[in-house]
Amino acid sequence: MKVLILAGGAGTRLYPLSTEERPKQFLKLADNKSLLVNTIERFLTLCRPSDIVIVTNQKYRSITEVELTGSGLKDVSVVTEPAKKNTAPAIVLGVRYCVDKLGADKDELIIIAPSDHIIRPVKKFEASVGDMQRIITADKIATLGVVPTKAETGYGYIKAAGKGSGISDAERFCEKPDLKIAEKYVSSGDYYWNAGIYGFSFNVLNSELKTHSPELFELLGKNVETILSEYPNLNGISIDYALSEKSSNIAVAKMQADWSDIGGFEAFYELCPKDKYGNAVIGSVKYENCKNCLLIGGTEFDVRDLSDCIAVEHGGKVLIRRIGKGY
Repeated sequence: MKVLILAGGAGTRLYPLSTEERPKQFLKLADNKSLLVNTIERFLTLCRPSDIVIVTNQKYRSITEVELTGSGLKDVSVVTEPAKKNTAPAIVLGVRYCVDKLGADKDELIIIAPSDHIIRPVKKFEASVGDMQRIITADKIATLGVVPTKAETGYGYIKAAGKGSGISDAERFCEKPDLKIAEKYVSSGDYYWNAGIYGFSFNVLNSELKTHSPELFELLGKNVETILSEYPNLNGISIDYALSEKSSNIAVAKMQADWSDIGGFEAFYELCPKDKYGNAVIGSVKYENCKNCLLIGGTEFDVRDLSDCIAVEHGGKVLIRRIGKGY
């Protein structure tokens, strides 16, 4: 098995913690390790470090290498994109690297995973990957779906046939809905959240791209060096638009572990332990008369008389706003 971790995003929805210079995947939110390192370690009982490839933007190569060296993960490969072209070209680049440089067999399972999610416990995640392996054996594309806990408008959805069985054919991939549609999805019991985790063999990906995305099919047939030279001129497109929403050869397995993409401070607040007044406190924060707040301080941060708020200080920048009012 090979693992391809996508770490080129520059999301700033956790600003000022996350910036374009140091995006979310490099933050230490869950523990004293970055989300990227946690993602890598999640797979280490399933494959060797030398079977893992990180695809990131060239501007993040140095910070990625520092993370790997500091965590003793020197055998993990890093491939850098010359330009940002979204997830589909990044996946094609990474898959070709697995074949050309790591000697991946064209029927071997390749797992695609985002670098900035929290998934725990690891044992349950490993069981979910086992379900993906069974799907791949049937020459299908595998993906993991998360049972929704609420009508969330920030996620894409997957409609599954026979959801109760644990592994189902994916009937439809749905873009981020408005609230009314999200409520219908959740109440129906037929939909998962799309966690953005995929698995397939080279041969299955090649066949599906030939049918649904000729440009990417042609790209996958080239070697890594040629792909890199052509990369700046590629059309940027997500794997969902390029393939998932078109293919009828995808099966979805239920994510057995707890999952969060930490898409904003509200999602992070839900994961954090809280004091008896509902406050989640991270870092060096002095606080008084606060209730139901997320308080994060990189240096000494003094917060008073807040309720239902997010208050973040990092690098001399401060964000204070109501919970639920934007990202």
